[in-house]
Amino acid sequence: MKVAYTPKGGAIAGNNPLLGAWETDIAIGGASFHFLLDIDSARSFRLHAEAFDEGPCSAANGEWRMISNWSTQPVQGAYKVQPPASLSLDLFPFNWVQLHKIS
Repeated sequence: MKVAYTPKGGAIAGNNPLLGAWETDIAIGGASFHFLLDIDSARSFRLHAEAFDEGPCSAANGEWRMISNWSTQPVQGAYKVQPPASLSLDLFPFNWVQLHKIS
């Protein structure tokens, strides 16, 4: 797959044509991803990727279920709420994933 990144503000500095912040949006298998690639003068990079999805969700009696826009197959598993602000989801293939409430 070939990906075209476009510069995100600022001019390209020095003789390294890749130096700077770059971003792109890509659809992979029906999923929409946003990538931000930052290459600095120390010849290191930072890559941030986000996937966007939405769909119906239900949870009751320790079981949750979501249906992704990417697939008609539901994603489901167990959950545990740990007051005041933690949620654990049994999320295949990752086993238990801990989330923290931000709003």
